[in-house]
Amino acid sequence: MNLFEHTNQEQVVAFLQTRVPQALQKIKSVHQPAWGKMTAQHMVEHLTSTVLVSTILSSKPPQTPTSQQLQTKQSLLYNAADLPRNLQNPAFQFGLPAYTNPDLETAKQKLLGSLPTFFRIYAAKPGAVSFSPFLGDLQFQEWLVFHAKHFRHHFTQFNLL
Repeated sequence: MNLFEHTNQEQVVAFLQTRVPQALQKIKSVHQPAWGKMTAQHMVEHLTSTVLVSTILSSKPPQTPTSQQLQTKQSLLYNAADLPRNLQNPAFQFGLPAYTNPDLETAKQKLLGSLPTFFRIYAAKPGAVSFSPFLGDLQFQEWLVFHAKHFRHHFTQFNLL
């Protein structure tokens, strides 16, 4: 199945470059999630860390994904379904991390700064891959779809879309 069979790459890019900044303007620290335990600042910092992970390019040839990574990749990336509510992130199995920013506004600015970096890095190295512990090695188009779904998931969680 073609990765963009269920979505349009230009629309995904426009969503990340236009809708994300618009939605971030709406969120305040008092916003409560429709599900889950994250605060608004946890959510923004979580999205930032995921974007930053996607910008760490591998110097090794792409690795064959494990069966679990392949299964997760198929279920999260290669279908039109939204990410399920209350999807358990193994990174949070012992609770939410401490904040990495002094406040939500600083966290929002870091997130907004991470997206142009993501696009710039892959524009300079179009065939590059970056490793996700849950999905294996991903190329730009796969990260693009993942980020769009991930942002929609959390922005829906906080009623921003």
